[in-house]
Amino acid sequence: MVIKYNDEELEVQEHTPLKEILQTKGCEEKGTAVAVNGKLIKKEDRGDVILRDGDSIIVVKAAYGG
Repeated sequence: MVIKYNDEELEVQEHTPLKEILQTKGCEEKGTAVAVNGKLIKKEDRGDVILRDGDSIIVVKAAYGG
């Protein structure tokens, strides 16, 4: 199946958990906001979200500094 990760199309297996994709992409949990199809996903719920064909994941990393 095909999903989008920050506008990049990815081919993944069916029933892939969101957390697995985030780990594969090297996404750190701390300081990162994740939304699936426009819905914000809490850090503790990311392992429970199972992706479906056509899902869109947006990942935003907080920037620190001045």
